[in-house]
Amino acid sequence: MTLAAFILALIASLAIAQDKPAHYKGLTLGTATEADLAKALGKAAFVQEATDEGPVKIHVYKADGREIWAIVRPPGKVTAITIIPAKYSKSDAEKEFGTAFQTVKYAIDKCSKSESNAIYESPTGTITILKYPALGVYVKLTKSSDQVEAITYTSGPYGHAKSTCPPAKK
Repeated sequence: MTLAAFILALIASLAIAQDKPAHYKGLTLGTATEADLAKALGKAAFVQEATDEGPVKIHVYKADGREIWAIVRPPGKVTAITIIPAKYSKSDAEKEFGTAFQTVKYAIDKCSKSESNAIYESPTGTITILKYPALGVYVKLTKSSDQVEAITYTSGPYGHAKSTCPPAKK
């Protein structure tokens, strides 16, 4: 799965039910607006519009060898910010966010009705996340689990608790 596909899967998975909303550079995810985003991060390198269970704007910033993707959903609220670091390890994440995380496996939900496949918690999933629900922060590890592929700040829970696929017949 490409990182872009993963981020779109995450966008599809952000639900209305709330974990604690994240804070990033003075922005409170879920209440911050596009105008607040511009004040905090400046002008985006580009803005891409997409449709995934409704219209979505993806503001992409490039700085310090990393990309920042800010997701804006109607009515113009910033619901997620994903940082794609150039080089950042699991121990760097632990230094920044602490060790009070849960390690959770996720899988792609092939039955999701969104344009991108949503993700769900699965003990056999291939996506490893360090979950900081009290901070609203989710750290995606590489397959080797020692490097960080993405850090996502959200306004709500990360992924779904289970797949939308019907149970397999026995």
